[in-house]
Amino acid sequence: MGYRHWSLTFPPACLGAVLWLAAQASVLARPPAPIIPSPSPGTSVTLSQNQGQASPAPGASPLQTWPQQHSAFVNGALTVVILVLAYGGVLLVKPRWLLWLPGKLKIPNTPIDLPIGLLLWLKYQPRVLDAWVADHLLAVRKDFCKKGTVKDRSIHIPIQIQLDGQLVDELTPALLRPGFSRSPATLLLVGEGGVGKTSFACQIARWGLGLVDTNDPSPQALCKQAMLPVLIEQELDNTPLRIAIRDQLPRNPDGTFIADDLLDALLRQRRVLVILDHVSEMSDGTYNQMKQALEATPINALIITSRLKEKNLGRPSYDLLQPQKIEGGKLSRFIEPYLEAQGQKDLFEDDTEFYRTCTRLSSMMAATLQSATALLVRMYVDQVIEAGGLKTAQLPDNIPALMLSYLRWLNRPEQVDASQRHDNDQVQQDAKRVAWECLKHTYRPTDAKRPDVLAALGATEPGSATEAAKARLTYLEKPLGLVQQEPAVKIVLDPVAEYLAALHVTEFCQQAEPTERWQQFFETLTADDETLAAMRGFLLAVRNCAEAERPLPEPVLPCLNEVAALDSDALEQARRRQRVNKLIDELYDSEDKYLEQAIHNLRDEGHYAQRAIPDLLKLLSSPQREPTLRTEALTALMQIQPDQTALGQLLQDLLANRGDASEVRVAAIKGLLQIGDRVDGLVPLLQGYFDDTSDVGTVRVQAGEGLRKLGVLQQLLVVQVFDLYTHQIQLVEPPKTHILKLSEDVELTLVYIPGGQFLMGSPEGEGYSDEYPQHEVTIEEFWLGQCPVTQSQYEAVVGSNPATFRLGGNHPVETVNWHAAVAFCQRLSELTELEFRLPSEAEWEYACRAGTTTPFHFGPTITTDLANYRGTDWDYGGQILSGSYGPGPKGIFREQTTPVGQFPPNAFGLYDMHGNVWEWCADHYHDNYEGAPNNNAPWLSSDKRNDRLLRGGSWSNPPQNCRSFVRNYDSPDYRNNYFGFRVVGSAARALL
Repeated sequence: MGYRHWSLTFPPACLGAVLWLAAQASVLARPPAPIIPSPSPGTSVTLSQNQGQASPAPGASPLQTWPQQHSAFVNGALTVVILVLAYGGVLLVKPRWLLWLPGKLKIPNTPIDLPIGLLLWLKYQPRVLDAWVADHLLAVRKDFCKKGTVKDRSIHIPIQIQLDGQLVDELTPALLRPGFSRSPATLLLVGEGGVGKTSFACQIARWGLGLVDTNDPSPQALCKQAMLPVLIEQELDNTPLRIAIRDQLPRNPDGTFIADDLLDALLRQRRVLVILDHVSEMSDGTYNQMKQALEATPINALIITSRLKEKNLGRPSYDLLQPQKIEGGKLSRFIEPYLEAQGQKDLFEDDTEFYRTCTRLSSMMAATLQSATALLVRMYVDQVIEAGGLKTAQLPDNIPALMLSYLRWLNRPEQVDASQRHDNDQVQQDAKRVAWECLKHTYRPTDAKRPDVLAALGATEPGSATEAAKARLTYLEKPLGLVQQEPAVKIVLDPVAEYLAALHVTEFCQQAEPTERWQQFFETLTADDETLAAMRGFLLAVRNCAEAERPLPEPVLPCLNEVAALDSDALEQARRRQRVNKLIDELYDSEDKYLEQAIHNLRDEGHYAQRAIPDLLKLLSSPQREPTLRTEALTALMQIQPDQTALGQLLQDLLANRGDASEVRVAAIKGLLQIGDRVDGLVPLLQGYFDDTSDVGTVRVQAGEGLRKLGVLQQLLVVQVFDLYTHQIQLVEPPKTHILKLSEDVELTLVYIPGGQFLMGSPEGEGYSDEYPQHEVTIEEFWLGQCPVTQSQYEAVVGSNPATFRLGGNHPVETVNWHAAVAFCQRLSELTELEFRLPSEAEWEYACRAGTTTPFHFGPTITTDLANYRGTDWDYGGQILSGSYGPGPKGIFREQTTPVGQFPPNAFGLYDMHGNVWEWCADHYHDNYEGAPNNNAPWLSSDKRNDRLLRGGSWSNPPQNCRSFVRNYDSPDYRNNYFGFRVVGSAARALL
């Protein structure tokens, strides 16, 4: 509002009053005109004596004559007094009118021109500025709160913040009042992206507008006067800072901008609060432009947000505010009020679910050696709300996944009309390209030129690529609110921009020739410490995205850890903690299959999973849970619990509970045998259960096996099982054996198999078509491996270990094809000067049956207490294969091999003939037994490329495929993690 317009727009009432006062002042200051008497006759008048001054009245005193003699002074003084009184009255009653004072003023009846400085001082008194601010306050409040940046931060949850080095739990206006009582008043908000700098700045601006917390019993304003906020968050692009500030302030009634002198007064007297956001991410040009402008412009109420303390625009003094990250133990203090503010206070059914949500988020952040920022917590909780709570949520477990989930959350169907909604994959790809354009020059979030962004979006579009790119960019702005397009393109949230750009980089580098591409990326990083510090948010994002993209070229993660200043060992420990916490969380899943997998994974973590012990004990003591799950929990505890005394007591308590499930008690005996000499009175304990014929059969069997392993029972324990509870136990003399010493600590035991006759194949109607017809076979004596060849035995002979399940040397070797098995026999023959080979199919079935005619050498059925196979139902291509056979029960599915010799043997003293691993035989496969040999000889085909036989079933198969007479076949070149073998020593006489 310039002085040129003052006479046109001056309020008429004010103008009239001032003119009237000025006229009265002139009249009062003017002395009365002298009375000149008519000359008498004969009287002469000398005009020269009376021209220019009045003659004093005869007899007048000096006091009476002084005003007449100094009329000009009196005239001017009275005018000044009247004007001062008029100014004071206007200032007191209608201070807003003083803004209409002209730009130049001469005091009437005086030769005095008011100096411009004095005139501006009179014109822009604090009451005048307060009146101007009050006139526009409501409109500015409304417009400020509608800004995208401010609206997105409308919910402000207090978090800890450092104020000039002192940690406070909640920032209040009262804490900032001392700083705003000074001139200039500068707040420097410092912290990494997403920590809440902009949110705090917006909240302080609300306090400056007089918006206080209505729940505060004694709300306090930020300072004694209201302040109008101006938010500068974009590159200036050569626009002067003053102009950028002026453009956001209210305009004159005629639409023109306010005058420069009014702008200066508002800035100088702290009626405008200027917020310079993202200063450290601004280009060097904008930063220097801002710094120079602050040196020349009297901005006395200023907030600067920056990732680096050094990027303070050269302000000589400031109050330093550093928002703190939210530590894991304090997440609930943030999440609970945030849920309440979102109207989701009752989202969780109970406190347990609520605290599990906090734990999951804490673990996710801890895996990156970071605490959660306010932004990440809000993003995570928004998705929990969207999913309706933890139970139905498939929530992300790493920050890159959280960012992608955030994009899906923005693009959710209830947020965007179906007719306009873009595909999630398209949105993600577009967002990554835009983010990369915003970061690729400096590796810091900044603006990107719109033509460059459109080119990136339209590079792969056919036809009207530009229009398609414009439409996709507009969609990211509205309705998603992910980007701003004016005056340049910018991702609204800096951490989101960093992670989307990092995902773009990671995906690019992981394509063809990843080693070379990653090397090129590292070469673009500068070694300058200040620059690396400014880029750290992006480098952390790249590191976390790369971690989720494994496998990576070997040096990539260590290099990323180094540039991001992360400790690799600490990261590995943090990742373990995250995995364990996530698995503990999954222990409360309602679906057994997920719960079982979580138990297995905790077991594999070993002693690192000690935090899970209370949860596993809770599961173990839950009788409503399936016995198989409880057994798995006990098995996991055996691997995790370091306190062997406590573990032994737990196992004895479980075994003593006769009413508990037999599977759990069997597992308890196995556990007691595992810790062995640490259990007092183990032998009498097992003997008592073995001798108790009233106890459940499986418990007696396991107790007897324990006694045999402890050397108390010398006989073999041969078991016949008829159902879950009915077991017949026979003690038979052990067979003849021959032990081959393969190395200093590795032996291979061969068992003598006596000759005899048997019916080979399945009875009619019981098995598969290739198991017919049954035919009589005569077998001569031979020696057979007591167990499948183990990993330690294979390595001692061959010098390598091809196994997938490298769980210990006593586990069977697997992932071997038929040729490898034959080569092992040849090498073993060379080492021992004895003859070794694979068994024929007839030899294998004869040895497995050991004189029985039932489907298993255990009898008509089998249990997972007696063998390692898939004891759970299996959906095999739409066909459900049962986990039980005949009258037997379902059991567990171990999903891997078990040590050989762990289960009871057959009557020949052979172990693991059912399950664990399929065993190669010497024979070619034929689709039935028509024409099969009736002796030990393998049945070979003229076509040596034919498939070879496998027998016995495996850990992966249901029980029906582990029967004594079931046949399998595969290419002699094929290997799998359930293919193994055992050997035959054919020179039987030489071994006797």
